[in-house]
Amino acid sequence: MDEAVIAAAGPAHVDFAEELRAHGLQRGMTIADGRGGALWLDLASPGISRLAEALLRLMSGQVPPGATVLKVTVGAEVYLASWREGGDGEETLQLAKLFDPGERVALSRTTAETVASLLALAARQAALS
Repeated sequence: MDEAVIAAAGPAHVDFAEELRAHGLQRGMTIADGRGGALWLDLASPGISRLAEALLRLMSGQVPPGATVLKVTVGAEVYLASWREGGDGEETLQLAKLFDPGERVALSRTTAETVASLLALAARQAALS
C-alpha cells in the first residue's frame, strides 16, 4: 500500500472496550463497603454516566418529593440506588443489582461521592475512546 494512502487514512481507531468484550473481558470496578457487601460494575457499559448522575442526585436531594429509590439501567444491568439518613445522623447510599440482590453495598457519603466521581470519570474516558 502506498504511504500517501496510509497517511491520508489517518491513524487507526481502536475501541478498547469493544476489543475487551470481544475477548470475553470487561473493564470494571469492584466496590466493597467493608461490611461484607460488594458490587461489580462494568465501566465500559453504556449508561454508566446515568448511574453516576443518579447517585449524585440522590445525595443532593435533587429527586421528586417523596422519592427514596432510583432505578438506573446501565448496559444490560439494572441497579437500585437509595439514600437513607439514619436517626443517628449517619447517611448511607445503598446500591444493588436488581436481578442479583446479593451484589449490594452500603456506602457512607464520602465513599459514595468518590464512587460517583470515578463512574463519571470512566464515562468521560469511554466517550473519548
